Amino acid sequence: MKRIGIDIGGTSIKGAIIEDDNILIKLRTPTESDKGFEQIKKNLLSTVDKLLDLCDGKPPIGIGSAGDIDARNGRVIYATDSLPNFSGFEIANFFALHTQCPVTVVNDAYAALFGELKFGSAAGLGDVVMLTLGTGLGCAVLCNGQPLYGKDFRASRFGHTRLHDNGRLCSCGRNGCAEQYVSATAILKNAADNGLNTDSCNQLFSMIDNNPKARLSVNTFINDFSLLLTNIAAVFSPQAIVIGGGIVELKSLWWHDLIAACTQFDASILKPAALGNNAGVLGAAHAFEFNNLRR
Repeated sequence: MKRIGIDIGGTSIKGAIIEDDNILIKLRTPTESDKGFEQIKKNLLSTVDKLLDLCDGKPPIGIGSAGDIDARNGRVIYATDSLPNFSGFEIANFFALHTQCPVTVVNDAYAALFGELKFGSAAGLGDVVMLTLGTGLGCAVLCNGQPLYGKDFRASRFGHTRLHDNGRLCSCGRNGCAEQYVSATAILKNAADNGLNTDSCNQLFSMIDNNPKARLSVNTFINDFSLLLTNIAAVFSPQAIVIGGGIVELKSLWWHDLIAACTQFDASILKPAALGNNAGVLGAAHAFEFNNLRR
């Protein structure tokens, strides 16, 4: 059975036609969020229409989107300025009317979790925490085989729990939130605080063997990350904590140090995500199976 998976991010919209665990067709379109909501919607429509033209019938469409998502009704509760005017967007109804296909919408971290549950590092498990490290820190939790959404679909937001008192100002308006210390953006902030001007995490990590400031910047990230992971392990006692996002591709440079820093819980539960950038589209396409909510 063919399915369509869509992964909406602030920079790009990824779309794919998926059959079983195979990605048959994959598209990537700039989100162009700087041009406003109507342009984002236009790019989404273009991506979905191109994929539908390559499918027979009315395949199910699964969408993972940045922001707080009402997964029961497929509505964006809140999105940051990375997706302007996205708050309130009735994604599921909009695409169901446009395509006459069944549509499921979930938060992008949950889409990544569903992908890892179906095909990746969390396959066969019932108690899992998924963390995605990118511009921010995405979180998703599976408890007893069920997504932990909370009453208003804002549970599991570990990125906005306080990690340091009187810490860095977060986009949510609070100080010291975890995503200000545990994310790709945070790592580059560490470098800037230590007097390094680096363009990317790849560049910073490539310097750690020869540059003490680069090493200090990465060590600060590892220490902060281990603190967050210790808290998560204590709260959820999961079978696995799966860590995804772009910097996991650089894990050979920091994963061993993270494991060594996690001394207050069994660090063997830490698993690097297996699906890379495909987790979102694969998980979104199979969200129907995991998103057991009645409308």
